[in-house]
Amino acid sequence: MSFIQSHLFTNTIIYNYTHEINHILHGKSLMNMDELTKYFLKSISQTSDEFYSKNKSYMLQYFFTNIHRLKICQAVEEIYLTSVLRRSTNNENFDFAFIFSSIDDTDEFVDESITKEDLEKIYYTKMESLVSFIIVERNECKKYGNAYALNYICSKEKGIGSILVGLYLYSIFSHSPIDKSNLIVKKIEPQHNDESIEYYGPQILHMGILELSGGYRNTPALCLYSKFGFIEDEILSGPGSNCFTSTENIAMITDYHDMSPQDIKEKVVNIVLGRESEFMKPPICKFKDPKMQAYLAHLYGLKKNNKIEYNKLKIQLNNLPDGSLKPEFKENLDLLISKVDKISAKIMEVERLPGETTYDEYNLSPSGGKKRRSNKKKKTNRRKTKNKRKTKNKRKTFRRY
Repeated sequence: MSFIQSHLFTNTIIYNYTHEINHILHGKSLMNMDELTKYFLKSISQTSDEFYSKNKSYMLQYFFTNIHRLKICQAVEEIYLTSVLRRSTNNENFDFAFIFSSIDDTDEFVDESITKEDLEKIYYTKMESLVSFIIVERNECKKYGNAYALNYICSKEKGIGSILVGLYLYSIFSHSPIDKSNLIVKKIEPQHNDESIEYYGPQILHMGILELSGGYRNTPALCLYSKFGFIEDEILSGPGSNCFTSTENIAMITDYHDMSPQDIKEKVVNIVLGRESEFMKPPICKFKDPKMQAYLAHLYGLKKNNKIEYNKLKIQLNNLPDGSLKPEFKENLDLLISKVDKISAKIMEVERLPGETTYDEYNLSPSGGKKRRSNKKKKTNRRKTKNKRKTKNKRKTFRRY
């Protein structure tokens, strides 16, 4: 008898979630690691235990080694994805779920004389219908070791990512909760894969956490996570956070005040199905124009970087004997404060604009700043050109913008 591989996305949870959202899957199949293995090794399920076990290890290795060929994770560097998948091999802290566009149910049984090349053809043919997957990791954030962090969601079909975010949160709040004060991350006890017994996995922290790669520039993902109740948590970012070490990315955590696990699961399912209003999104999400989103993301990044510099500078000891700050040190601090205040004011100005405002429209408006100055130069050059043309008697007018 085999052992369970998926301890967050358990068979029981996958079944319950699929039952809730089945009508929007439109024939697609949602699988965890156990179902994936069962599906891929179906053709050799009647062979000896030794042959089956050997090919199970080889199949998983082949699957994760070749997954980049499907071009599902175009926004993620292949070398980084490969390193994550390699770390996940035989590591109980990782878990996966997959969505396939279609399933090949043909009963193609083979014997042990099959060649490795023929097995690989069977595996890759089945892989080709993979459209999306999610990777999660327990104990990635050491501060909350018993929480499963959302590591990656990759999808080549629009709208599928929302189903997997929903699965991630639905799964978390289907487990028994563990207290935040419990810092011990216990090894997961092996469980026999008996489909007749309900299994909801180990006790875990009832929170979703993630590190948004690309920061504010990754606006689509920021808005996707926000609609499910994720908010930014600066305390979880940086070298001293005991969680996510990068300052380039954004740490996010779920924010469900006074909601029971059952209420959260119902809310998540209704958001996936489009039946209920989403959680509040950041103002950047209301803009339709990608350039406008990129500009606002740039401002957010500038503000964040200046705040980081301020905090670094502030902890340094630059006091005079009387306890006051050294003039040059105070000047640098004041300069950073001034920068943050100016950027904050610009952010507030942009955020108040209607969501239909485009970047070009904003820069042509009185508050646009940069374009406005450049337009003055254009007008000056226009007058000079006009005078020259009058002198040379070539053209009567210069085109007005």
